[in-house]
Amino acid sequence: MLNATARTIALAATLAVLASVAYASDKVQTETITIPAPDAQPTDKPIGIARDAEPLFVTPEPDDESKRPNVTIGLPEAAVDIMTDVSLLPSAVQRTRQRILDAARSGDPEALRPLIESFEEPPMVQFDGQTDAIKDLVAASGDPEGREILAILIEILQAGFVHLDPGTRNEVYVWPYFAHMALDNLSPEQMVELFTIVTAYDLEEMRNFGAYNFYRAGIAPDGQWVYFVAGD
Repeated sequence: MLNATARTIALAATLAVLASVAYASDKVQTETITIPAPDAQPTDKPIGIARDAEPLFVTPEPDDESKRPNVTIGLPEAAVDIMTDVSLLPSAVQRTRQRILDAARSGDPEALRPLIESFEEPPMVQFDGQTDAIKDLVAASGDPEGREILAILIEILQAGFVHLDPGTRNEVYVWPYFAHMALDNLSPEQMVELFTIVTAYDLEEMRNFGAYNFYRAGIAPDGQWVYFVAGD
């Protein structure tokens, strides 16, 4: 009888332990998570990209070469049309050309200064070491007063011209058209036109060089006087 009672007590104790273990295994552990408040300052940055991250693509700034005026010597890649009717020029180009001619005919190089200073950038009048455009022009003249260079400027702007690179940032009207023609292909009439600007000796030197390399002038479609230079 005693043994039966002891077994009953032991069995009850075992069942109690098993029930305790089962109850404990059914309990789910929990953790309190605090969700941070959203930023007061909204951002348009994509999720996952730091706000101070570098952009994936940055448009490069144009280098110095790309900012230079379009001054070319020799023949263009394609044939160009020779133009002589100045009324076909854009109004801004006509206006700048006429202002240059009026100033040059005055006989005073300083008469060009108000026009030159009206542009954000002065026209290029020499390839290297340009300082003051007027002083540089006078220094290049065969006489100390600078009147020879004014006469050359008039002759250049009264010649036929060509329209280069239309529709691009390098678009420009260039005088004289000889700067973009093969000198050996000039007609007799064109040769006479050329000799109003250069001498026969100059022409022979140009043929040895391979292209026209005397003075040429360029005016952009917006009226900007881009250059008046000679040489290479």
